[in-house]
Amino acid sequence: MIVTQLSTLLLATVLPCMTTLVTHKSVQAEIFNNNGHTDVFILEAHAATNNIYQAQVITDFDWFADADKIGLTGGLTEEDLDYMELIDFDEDGFLDDAVIKLKSTQAILAVVLNADDFVLEGEFIPITSSRQPIPDFQEVNLVSCNSSVVD
Repeated sequence: MIVTQLSTLLLATVLPCMTTLVTHKSVQAEIFNNNGHTDVFILEAHAATNNIYQAQVITDFDWFADADKIGLTGGLTEEDLDYMELIDFDEDGFLDDAVIKLKSTQAILAVVLNADDFVLEGEFIPITSSRQPIPDFQEVNLVSCNSSVVD
């Protein structure tokens, strides 16, 4: 049982990173994952791209066990997003990686591995400041998926 859990952990955390080292497609993509507590992965509209291989990649979005959320800045809301497209970004043979796009421009904000539209629905929250307390979360990790800090 422990071997199975370790294998799953290895595949979930190390394999996506190794994939980016071996393949040239994700050279400029940034990969974000966290484990343990509730994580809020912060996405900003200005970091959207038309090149999927330069988009932010979230590898460990766990809404069920950790109550992870995706934070949106700049007044973006879930209604501004299109996340219905599923692709095989991690090349595991399954169309189970969600592409989050801005509806207005179809620019790509992020790719969330192993998360479909059902998993993402209702999991977006507004972020107005990095110092903003997030209601209903006792312990939360804020993960900025972009190089700039949210003020």
